[in-house]
Amino acid sequence: HQARFDWGDIAAIRAGTDIPLILKGIATAEDAALAVDAGIDIVYVSNHGGRQLDHGRGGADVLPEIVEAVAGRVAIIFDGGIMRGADVVKAMARGAEAGGHTGRVGTMALVPQVVDAVAPTPVLAAGGIGDGRGLAAALCLGAVGVWVGTAFLVSKEAAWDDTLKQRILDASEEDTRVTRIYSGKPMRNINNPLIEAWEEGGVGTLPFPFQGAVIQEVTFAAQQAGRKDLGMNPAGQISGMFDEQRPAKEILAEMVDQATEIIQRLPAGVPAVTS
Repeated sequence: HQARFDWGDIAAIRAGTDIPLILKGIATAEDAALAVDAGIDIVYVSNHGGRQLDHGRGGADVLPEIVEAVAGRVAIIFDGGIMRGADVVKAMARGAEAGGHTGRVGTMALVPQVVDAVAPTPVLAAGGIGDGRGLAAALCLGAVGVWVGTAFLVSKEAAWDDTLKQRILDASEEDTRVTRIYSGKPMRNINNPLIEAWEEGGVGTLPFPFQGAVIQEVTFAAQQAGRKDLGMNPAGQISGMFDEQRPAKEILAEMVDQATEIIQRLPAGVPAVTS
């Protein structure tokens, strides 16, 4: 992804080659029409929800409009995004322990307040949850499920650079740091020399999304120099819980089994048992 990439770049690419071009990420009829006008041969409709797209329209909702805008001029591929993420779960309570973009309130304090505030809307708990103990605790706090990041980021199947995975596996619970240097938003990341120099040098950051355009020049140069450790490596404070890459299936099964065993030991009055 390049922040400077725009429709003019697509037209330039089209002018330089005769091969079929596919543009993925189309989520509106307007963009579909612009893609066709720019010379794209296949429009790839893809809106998987989540993050900023969570309250956008689902792919199935906008597909008829895109078909009308394209008017048979090019082929259309439809990939996922049947519903918005918000059609399934409208609230996620993400505690400050979480890796990546995060807030300032811890999971234990945040989850029950969110559950009460949005009831009866289902709530997922996130932040500091990496095994069955965290899952059981989240259910007892009133969440209907959990959003697990760091535990699966270091799984064998995760499409994450092995060097960056190893930095997470080598980290302790004190080796993460919240910084704005990568996006302009607070992000918990494995600490590195670039974060330390930027934060302690008093350089300051631009608001989202402009900071990302600034820092990408630095991180790209660092990557070219073999310094992957200076790039973005989001991870939660539970990094200290993991010391090896494991299959995602094994991580999930162990999490569910452990949570089930814990919940079965709880008194019958605990909501997670009686609900």
